Amino acid sequence: MLAPLGIVWMGWAAWAAPGDGLETALLAVSATPEVLAAAAQADRAAADALVARLDALPSFDVSGAYRRNQYEVAVAFPDGAGGTEEAVFTPLDQLDLSAGVTVALDVGRWLNIPTAALRAEAADARVDAVTLQARRTLVGAWFRWAAASALSEAADASRAASERELADAVARQAAGRATAAEVGAAEALVARAAADAAAASRASTTAARAVARWTARPWDAAPSLPEVPATTPPLEAWEKLGGEVPAVEAASADAAAASRSAGTAWTVLLPTVRVGANERVTNAAGFGPSAFASASVSVDWSLGAAPVAGLRARRADAATAEALLAQARLDAALERADALDRLIADRARYQAAAAEARAAALRWRDAEQQRAVGTATPLATAQAAQRHLVAQAAAIGAQADAAAAEADRRLLLGWLR
Repeated sequence: MLAPLGIVWMGWAAWAAPGDGLETALLAVSATPEVLAAAAQADRAAADALVARLDALPSFDVSGAYRRNQYEVAVAFPDGAGGTEEAVFTPLDQLDLSAGVTVALDVGRWLNIPTAALRAEAADARVDAVTLQARRTLVGAWFRWAAASALSEAADASRAASERELADAVARQAAGRATAAEVGAAEALVARAAADAAAASRASTTAARAVARWTARPWDAAPSLPEVPATTPPLEAWEKLGGEVPAVEAASADAAAASRSAGTAWTVLLPTVRVGANERVTNAAGFGPSAFASASVSVDWSLGAAPVAGLRARRADAATAEALLAQARLDAALERADALDRLIADRARYQAAAAEARAAALRWRDAEQQRAVGTATPLATAQAAQRHLVAQAAAIGAQADAAAAEADRRLLLGWLR
C-alpha cells in the first residue's frame, strides 16, 4: 500500500490504543469552551434538581430580638400565700426568642422533584452531545493535519527532485546539449513544486491550529495516517453494537420531563396547606408564662384563568418535546447510515487513488530508468515525478478521508469516548 511513496503506515488499532495521540486529543476536548459551557449548564440543572428536593422539606425559622426600653412596666399582685408576685409587661432589657417549623403540603412541589431530576439528566446528556460534536470536528481536523503533513513531506521531496533536474538542465545547456525551452520547462516545474510545497505547508499549519482549537492545547508533531481496513461490517451488524447517541438521550429526558410536567399541571388548581408549630420565650410575658408553644394550620387557594391556560401551554410543551425526540431519533439513524455510506465510499475512493499512485510511481521509476540509458529526456522524467506527486496527493487525501470516516463511525457508536 503506497510503500514507494514513503508514507508511514500504522495498524488501525494503533491509533485507537490507550496512550495514543488521538485518544489524548479526544479527552482534551473537555477543556474547550463549548463543553465547559454545557457542563456549567448541567451543573445548574443539577442544582435546580437539588433545590426542588430541598424545597419540599420542612422549613425552620429561628428569630431573636433585644430591646432596651426607657421605662419598665410591671404589676405586683398577691400570690395567694401572703406575698406578692410581679408581672413584667415591658422590662428595661427585653429579650424575645422564637423557633418554629412549617410544613407545606404542596402536591405540585412534591411532583416537581422527579421532573427537575429529568431535566438534570437531559442537561448531562447535552454535555455528552456537545462533546461528541466537538470530537467529530476534532477528528476531521486531526486527519486533515496528518494528510497535510504527509503531503508536505512529499511536496518537499518533489521540489528537491525538480531543483536537481533544473540544475542538470542548466549544466547541459551550458554544454550545448539542452535548449532554452528545456531549461524553461524545468524552471516551471520547480515553480510548480514550490507552490505545491507552500500550499501543503499552509494546509498543515491551518489543520494544526484547528486541532489546537478543539483540544485547548498546542501539539508538537503531526500525527501519522493509519492504515485503512479494506472492508467494514454492514450497517445492521454494527448498529446493534452502538448505544443511543447523546442527542437522543437528551431529547428523551426532555420529553419525559415535559410529559411529567404536563401530567402534573393540574396541581396548580389545588390549595396549599401549611402546618406549623412555634415555641416562644420572652421576659415580657405579663401575666402569662415566659415560654409557650403554638400550632397553626393555614390554607392558600388561588383560582384564576391564567393557571387554567397554563395547562394548555404545558401540554403543548410536551407535544413539542415528543416531536423533537422523534426528530432526534430520525436524525441519529440517518447520521449513522450516512456515516457508513461515507466510509464505504471513501474506502473505495482510497483504493482507487492508491492504485493510481502506485501506477504513477512505477511510471516515474520507468522514466528514471529510461533516462539512465538515454531513451528519455530529463524533462520527461520531471513531468513523471510531477504526475506522481499529484497522484500521491490524491491518495493521501483519500486515505485521510477514509480514516476520518472510520473514526467518525466509531464516535457515533460510542466506541471512542
